[in-house]
Amino acid sequence: MHLTDLLFMGKLSSNNALGLYPIMKTLSTGLLLLVVIAAIAGSYLYFSRPTANDLGLDHAGPQQIADGDVTVKWLGVSTLLIDDGETQLMTDGFISRPALLDLILDRPIQPDTQAIQAQLAYLGVDRLRAVMTVHSHYDHALDTGEIALQTAADVLGSMSTANLARGARVPERQIKAVVPGLQYHYGRFTVTFYESRHAPLVDAGPPNPGVMTTPLPPPQPASHYKEGGSYSIVINHPEGNMLIQGSAGFIPGALSGIKVDAVFLGVGGLGQLGREHTQSYLREMVNITQPEDVYVIHHDDLTAPFGEIRLLPTLVMDKTFFFELKQLALPAQLYAMGFNEAVRVGP
Repeated sequence: MHLTDLLFMGKLSSNNALGLYPIMKTLSTGLLLLVVIAAIAGSYLYFSRPTANDLGLDHAGPQQIADGDVTVKWLGVSTLLIDDGETQLMTDGFISRPALLDLILDRPIQPDTQAIQAQLAYLGVDRLRAVMTVHSHYDHALDTGEIALQTAADVLGSMSTANLARGARVPERQIKAVVPGLQYHYGRFTVTFYESRHAPLVDAGPPNPGVMTTPLPPPQPASHYKEGGSYSIVINHPEGNMLIQGSAGFIPGALSGIKVDAVFLGVGGLGQLGREHTQSYLREMVNITQPEDVYVIHHDDLTAPFGEIRLLPTLVMDKTFFFELKQLALPAQLYAMGFNEAVRVGP
């Protein structure tokens, strides 16, 4: 039996108890001090994490943009705003940022409608024709339905994404469950979805696998946002072509014969998957499609406030990781984008 048990059970004399009190008080004070120090150190490490630029990647901007150019702005995680001056497209609209504790406890989360409205206005999203989702996890699809409601844009994605849109009460005329290989036209853009795979992060598969077969109205726990299948998205335009790969998985040969000017490459979790997977991933996404420029996306902390860019809290995303990615991407050049900074896509 421990001394503290004896104290609280009244089995030590008051003199003995009084003699132990200073020792216990000192131990409690020391433990509290350690907790405070650990909390301060943890907070410092969390909020002072480097960016991809700090770890060796060249900054993508600023770039000279002319009227009629196809531009892409990175808005964190895998949200991209694509614009040719006439038509706007968006991938994985993810503006709401659920609290970390809600995610840990798997409590219901939902789109922040006011934040979405404010950010769409700030970002100049006034000609949006389509929101395209690479898969239906919350960090890719949470805000898809609300953005479609506020902009009248179409929702393109899997049947799971379609059911998320239905849960948000998006009109059926705006919902398109895509057919891989079929072309979808918006202004001068042509959008094609190709079957892909999520990064195999859990037991050689995606987190929260499965399909949402019925409408999913918010709020819902993050675990209810099932993957629903993953896609590579190829966007063609007379001024430039691009590939968007939101997750670090692939199907060998799925993009054979496709050539693009730029690749927007999801690297979240890639450092945990080993050298062989990384080499194969870069070969399928970059070496086969032969872009001049590759921009890393989905490397930032998805619990950070919208607009704040810091790396995911992982030890494997370091200078060595980005150096190896740069070598594997050659002869393409690998860049990190700044938040809401336009890059030009084209020859």
